[in-house]
Amino acid sequence: MKEGDIQVNPFAASGHVTMADVLERIVDDDGLPVQRRRNICSSIRTFARLLSRDLTTMPAHPGFYRGMINRLHPQQCGVSKKRLQNVKSDVLFSLRHLGLGGGRRTYLAPLSEKWQRLFDATDDRQIKYRLSRFMRFCSNSGISPEDVTDDVASDFLAALTEESFVKSPQKIHGAVCRRWNHAVQAVNGWPDIRLAVPKRRKTYTLAWASFPVSFQKDADDWLDHLRGNDILSEEEFVRPLRTVSIKCRRFSVLQLASALVH
Repeated sequence: MKEGDIQVNPFAASGHVTMADVLERIVDDDGLPVQRRRNICSSIRTFARLLSRDLTTMPAHPGFYRGMINRLHPQQCGVSKKRLQNVKSDVLFSLRHLGLGGGRRTYLAPLSEKWQRLFDATDDRQIKYRLSRFMRFCSNSGISPEDVTDDVASDFLAALTEESFVKSPQKIHGAVCRRWNHAVQAVNGWPDIRLAVPKRRKTYTLAWASFPVSFQKDADDWLDHLRGNDILSEEEFVRPLRTVSIKCRRFSVLQLASALVH
C-alpha cells in the first residue's frame, strides 16, 4: 500500500520504526566506526533486496523476519554463505544496537475500539488466533466490523501476499473466512455477515452432468449390473460388489472419461 509517495505496511502500527529509519540512524551514528557503518548499511540494503521489499514497509522488529531469515539460502539468494551470514548478523546487530530487539513489543497495529470489543467478546482461542491479524489489518485500514465484505477479505489476502512474510497467504485467507463465518453463529454481537470461503482444491475430474446423457445411462446400467440388480443379465455374480466398491468403480470411470476429454 502507498500513502502519497511513501509505501506503508498495512499491518504495522502507525508511527512504527521501519528499516528505512534504522538505515538513517546507522548512517548518522557517530558512535560506530565509519567502515562499520558502511558495512551495516550495505547489509540492510542487501537484506531488503533479498526479500524483494521496500525498506519503508519493513518494520524494525526481529519477529517480522525471524522465519524468513531462517529460510534464506545462499544459492537461492545468489550470494556466498559468508555474505549471507554477515547480512543476517549486521541486520540483527543494527536492531539491537538501536534498542529495537523486540521482546514483548509488537510491530502490528493495535485493535480499534470496535474490534477490541469483538475480540474480548469470545473466549474461543481459535477465533482470536485466526482472526487477530485480520482484525488488526481492518483496524489499521479504518474498516469497522460491520463494514467487512468479501472485497475486504480479498484486500487482506493481497496485503498478506505483498507486505507480509507468512508462508501460506492463501491458506491463512481461507482460514480467516471460515473462522469468521463460525464466529457469526458462535459470538454474541458478531456482525451477521458471511464471507465466501475460497475453493482452491484443483481437480481434473469433470462433473457427471457435463457428460452426454447416453454416457451417464450406460455407466449407471453397468454399475447396476455390478450391484447384481440386472435381473435380465445372463451372467451370474457369485458375489455382487459392495457399495464402497461401486463408488470406486464409478470414480474410476469418471477419471478415465475426464482424462479423455482433457
